[in-house]
Amino acid sequence: MNQIPNSPFANAVEIQLITKDDIGLENDRFVDLYDRMFPISRRLQIENIEEETCLPPTLHVPGAGSSLLSSTGVGAPYLCTSSLVWATSLYLRHMYNLESRLFTEAAEFRILWVSRKYHERAESLSGFAQGRKITNEASTLQAIYKKLNEYCNIGRDCTFIRDRSLSVSPSRKQVIAWEVIDPTVIGLRSQIELFGNADLVIGVHGGALGMTMFCEPGAHVALIELQPPAARGNYHFHNIAHMTGRRYTALNVGQQLSVDDVWGSIENHLPRL
Repeated sequence: MNQIPNSPFANAVEIQLITKDDIGLENDRFVDLYDRMFPISRRLQIENIEEETCLPPTLHVPGAGSSLLSSTGVGAPYLCTSSLVWATSLYLRHMYNLESRLFTEAAEFRILWVSRKYHERAESLSGFAQGRKITNEASTLQAIYKKLNEYCNIGRDCTFIRDRSLSVSPSRKQVIAWEVIDPTVIGLRSQIELFGNADLVIGVHGGALGMTMFCEPGAHVALIELQPPAARGNYHFHNIAHMTGRRYTALNVGQQLSVDDVWGSIENHLPRL
């Protein structure tokens, strides 16, 4: 335990609790303590972890600057779920009062498109950043909006809305809600709220996708990572998604997006109506 100097909590103490990854509920005298701190142990027993999911002692570590990297290395795909990373995601959500939607009947299916538009206006971009620049984002989004409207208008009990704050609709219909976020021009708290309440996140490979750690763990949440040639072979967000049990799609793209390819990936993750 350490004192926390120069803070409003200077008289408080900081407690670090380290546990083994294979912690169980049976014959464990500390279960009540864990549940009072954050309900991770029990949640891991009732979350929608699919059958034959592996839960090894694997942890993400900051291994190269500010990137979120896996201790398994980012040059190779990692397909297991890690109870440590799953628990970390739950803890982050707990810190910011993000409620679980797993046990509620959600009225909306929330899609979050992560844009790099304002970031790419910077005068000096690295070669790696230049290689991930998308030149037809605006026209792609307009085409996707049209397809989502058509999706809901052809015999499906849903409605599509976009460009507004993601909030629960009173409509009885399934709502497919779309929001565009550029983390360059939006505050951290708003980013956390948007990522934390998304059912499907779509974005080009980049540091902003590290915010998916605030998404709810489990197979009811998905990430579509758009990978230009410059980003291929980097499994940062592939590994995070698998370690937290989320569905993941890598879509190889060029600097000109194919509407049909992007739409096909989105449609695969839409709710079955």
